Amino acid sequence: MKEIRVALLGYGGIARAHMHGYDVLEKEGFPIHRVALCDVDPEQFSAVQKINIEADGKQTTGSLHLYTDVDEMLANEEIDLVDICLPTYLHKDYAIRMLRAGKHVQCEKPMALSYADCAEMIATAKECGRHLMIGQCLRFNANYLALKALIDEGRYGRVISASFERLSALPRWGFEGWFRDVKRSGGALMDMGVHDVDMVRYLLGEPDAVSAISVDMDMPKQSYTCRLLYKNGPFVTTQVSWCEAPGFPFSCPFHVTLEKATVTWDGRGQVTVYPAGGEVYTLAYEQCDHMAEEIRYLGEVILGMHENKKNPPESAMATMKIVALLDASAAQGGQTLFTEKEL
Repeated sequence: MKEIRVALLGYGGIARAHMHGYDVLEKEGFPIHRVALCDVDPEQFSAVQKINIEADGKQTTGSLHLYTDVDEMLANEEIDLVDICLPTYLHKDYAIRMLRAGKHVQCEKPMALSYADCAEMIATAKECGRHLMIGQCLRFNANYLALKALIDEGRYGRVISASFERLSALPRWGFEGWFRDVKRSGGALMDMGVHDVDMVRYLLGEPDAVSAISVDMDMPKQSYTCRLLYKNGPFVTTQVSWCEAPGFPFSCPFHVTLEKATVTWDGRGQVTVYPAGGEVYTLAYEQCDHMAEEIRYLGEVILGMHENKKNPPESAMATMKIVALLDASAAQGGQTLFTEKEL
């Protein structure tokens, strides 16, 4: 394979961020090329979509072949990779459908609505001999990678505590209001908090136990405060909320305390380090388009350049297990649940 031909399935808000990633890669000359775009609503092809992350809501479809029927697209186009940007409740069925059609699949997070659905997706990918990767994009984000490098280096000792926040107004976008339907989105923790749960695992390994409490407002499961517990530390909390006022800007800061330094990020700019007994400084690293880097990584896997060790689907499924346990804890009033529990 000399070039990867891509079709995007779904053209809502997150797909615009994906489109910008492809723009970056194609301008660089990376061997990936978009050929088609499919959305059940033809008005999406010309609509402006703004969501809670910085994405180009005016992203145009260019010369892509446009479809409203996925079977028609598959029949008419030569496609190697399908990039699924559909609502969460459609992830499993369409991922399996595309894998069985012989396509590699990139699927937006969260992987699916249940741990069992995640397992079925992975089994199908193996059965079909195709690559499946889930869009845990923070694993390709320069700010979090800088934090991981600092932790792994060990120069400031072990992590004592960490907190991660992901705060937004209640989503008013999305096909037929699906975000606000907990049966289709899973609520704030599954849709948005999954990022921080996955990043905690990526930075610190598997927690031994979890607990959470949740708040219902305009919809169930609109806000969660979570604890991810490790036998010998650190103490980790995550806060995810769709309860913020409509004018509140999307916010995703973190605060990490190590034995010999405190590391913070306000969600913008560079990561700041406060060493014990030293000068405050910002970490030196280049910002990047994490969507482009995520797509590039999967493209390299498809082209046989390396194995997927950074973001395998099995790890995304393990994240969904932690999310499910946190949700179960919240349903039981914050009871501590051990992660060895089978789902």
